[in-house]
Amino acid sequence: MLVELLASAALQAGLTPLPAHELAGLLDGVRMDVGEMVLVSGGQYFHADGTYVVPGRVLRQGSWRAEDGRLCHRFRDGADETCMIVLTDGRGGFFSAESEVAVLEGRIDPVRFVPQLTAR
Repeated sequence: MLVELLASAALQAGLTPLPAHELAGLLDGVRMDVGEMVLVSGGQYFHADGTYVVPGRVLRQGSWRAEDGRLCHRFRDGADETCMIVLTDGRGGFFSAESEVAVLEGRIDPVRFVPQLTAR
């Protein structure tokens, strides 16, 4: 039922879940900026081999995987997997939300995929 509500809410906003193959294609050697998060952490870096890096005082590394409408990552320190909803407007705009409930409540942030030459 929640999946149907998510799809309905996203469609009302003119957004659709980003297919896994398209999301994976966007994540090779990029920094992903979500809303204002880049101002806090410096972004998140993704690589085609499935590795994931978040720079900061302590460098955190892990792995990522794409599902239809979801981007999931897990850090190597054994933390639980975290997933975010990833949506597209079909015109080159990308958006994310923490959960299906956030989409239903309209709490959706813009996403930018920024190519990086030295993201590792």
